[in-house]
Amino acid sequence: MLQLQKLCYTIGMKIAFSGHRDRKANPADVLEALAAYPDATVIHGGAKGFDTQVHELAIAGQRTVQVFRPDYRQHGRAAPLKRNTEMLAQADLVVALYDGRHTGGTYSTIQKARKVGVPVILLHPTSP
Repeated sequence: MLQLQKLCYTIGMKIAFSGHRDRKANPADVLEALAAYPDATVIHGGAKGFDTQVHELAIAGQRTVQVFRPDYRQHGRAAPLKRNTEMLAQADLVVALYDGRHTGGTYSTIQKARKVGVPVILLHPTSP
């Protein structure tokens, strides 16, 4: 069971999900995070791995989902990080699947969220 702190939120809350492409979470953990905020919109980056897992669970639960795809034409190799910054600008909460790496988009998103005061819930991966 996750130790979720229920946030007071308004209608229109958005939860940004960020995670590693080569990892997945325990589905029960994702479902628990979704259930804690039943009216929130789910936003993610559309990548394989965790983003795909979250998308499938959210759609199965009839949740509103918004996908932020990286714009490689405009931003080149920096596109995923720019995309994560755009997601964070709209997020009221970040749920991150994090395995402890100190590099990459998920790590960057967690650090930026904490810096600007967006709450972060960390999930731990179940598969390599």
